[in-house]
Amino acid sequence: MMTVCERTASTVDPGVNPLGEVAMVGQERWQEIHRLFREERIPVAEIARRLNLDRKTVRRCLQQATWQPYTRPTRADTLLAPHADWLRERAPQVQYSARILFQELRQLWGYRGSTTR
Repeated sequence: MMTVCERTASTVDPGVNPLGEVAMVGQERWQEIHRLFREERIPVAEIARRLNLDRKTVRRCLQQATWQPYTRPTRADTLLAPHADWLRERAPQVQYSARILFQELRQLWGYRGSTTR
């Protein structure tokens, strides 16, 4: 049985992608999964326990020949889709204030959506 210290020492922290989302399986973690499975011959369930991942996630990583970063598909069917580039550029300038962005969207671009978007 592993102690908590041993378990934490073997995990690799997830990275943060440009959109600020935490990546479940970054490149380092993907490589660690492959190393544990191929070199140390550790079963999928044990790898999942050590790295605090679901077994299905570990299996999916082992099926991939090369690491692929997660990318969220862009949606063109939302009211904000036409303004996405402007929002990405403007948000850091106003410290990501949703209230300011919403007001500017309404004044400058004629946005008719609600604040919950």
